[in-house]
Amino acid sequence: MTDYVAFGPIKCRVEVTGEIEHAHERLRKWLADLESLDAIVLTFAPDFQVEAIKPKAGRAVAAGHRKGMMTRHTAEHGLDMARQRESGSVVPEQPEPRQDPGKLEIQVAALFPTPVATAQLPEADRINAALKRLILEREAAQASTQHSNLGGWQSTWDFIDWGGPALQAVLKAGEALANRLTTDRQGRPARVEWKINCWANVNRKGHGNEFHTHPGAYWSGVYYVDDGGAGADPSLGGQLEVQDPRGVAPVMYAPLLAFAGPGGQALGAREMLQPRAGMMVMFPSWVQHGVRPYHGDGDRISVAFNLSV
Repeated sequence: MTDYVAFGPIKCRVEVTGEIEHAHERLRKWLADLESLDAIVLTFAPDFQVEAIKPKAGRAVAAGHRKGMMTRHTAEHGLDMARQRESGSVVPEQPEPRQDPGKLEIQVAALFPTPVATAQLPEADRINAALKRLILEREAAQASTQHSNLGGWQSTWDFIDWGGPALQAVLKAGEALANRLTTDRQGRPARVEWKINCWANVNRKGHGNEFHTHPGAYWSGVYYVDDGGAGADPSLGGQLEVQDPRGVAPVMYAPLLAFAGPGGQALGAREMLQPRAGMMVMFPSWVQHGVRPYHGDGDRISVAFNLSV
């Protein structure tokens, strides 16, 4: 008898529950009906789980409901949201956009960069002819100093006193390049009164320079007066070699992997720059660099300089 009496209200409750999912504007009336029906059901069946009655079979179920269940909490929440929308106190919730992992917008910041700049000087032929004559004359009259050079000849650091107008043209270009590469800590151009010291180098067959840095300077540069033929034939060697300042640590774990993006292939490695007559190279003075052995029969002549503040 109890089951028979309770059946009608239960069936009605299920139908009302299903309809709630399709019309927020009638929630107020439906919720009152639902509460009345629940009271009737519990009168005849106190143990009946009214909170878990399923919507009528075949009706659409709102996404996100656990196994299609409509509970009193869901109905009350919907009614509360309807009231707020009517009063204009809430903006309808927008679904979160779904993002395709294959179409992510990626931004990569080149943090902690190590700039290595190259520039070709105008009127290099005229400048180089004058510098080559001065440097070879000084080599013939003065013994070499010994620093990083492995063979070859290196002048004293007073080159600025006897380099003449040709050297001044090179150093002026070096200062201009340094000013282009230097800013203050806010990224604004910085005009610096650079202090300069410089020297000349002559390498012949088998000569090079071991890895070294230039302490006490901000920028270091090299200008090629004569590439000894290596500009046209790289097999003659004499390349300027620069090392990753992080050393080999980045490739200790996975030496076959590198970072995507510009410069990523140099991770934990070394880069070679092929000299060309008239080319200037500039880099931070703390960068480890050296010169590969020269294998040609000519004179590989360069001017090295430091810029400090």
